[in-house]
Amino acid sequence: LRKTFQANTVLYTMTSIEEGKDLSFYTEILDQLRTEKFNLKTNEALATHPYLIAAKEGKLTLAQRRAFVGEQYAIQYSDACSFARLAGHENFRPSSLSTATAPTNNNNNNNN
Repeated sequence: LRKTFQANTVLYTMTSIEEGKDLSFYTEILDQLRTEKFNLKTNEALATHPYLIAAKEGKLTLAQRRAFVGEQYAIQYSDACSFARLAGHENFRPSSLSTATAPTNNNNNNNN
């Protein structure tokens, strides 16, 4: 999870780089965040969390894996609807995430 968080943070930072700013400015911010008390505490908690240890060791039950997949689907579906709403498409509710396409002005109710 630490690598994922760091990768997402770097990706966000890289897409938000202002022209004229040296990359070291952004890496310094990341270094500061990594040493913040909240981040150290979170990393420590994640490193010793029983669920994550079981996942790393391949010991999650089928029910736990199914629950995780269901939760991830719900999060991704909600995100897709939220981002569409932010873009002005109030009623975007795809019937499938694997076939969903971005709504257009003529296609506000995408149910693909």
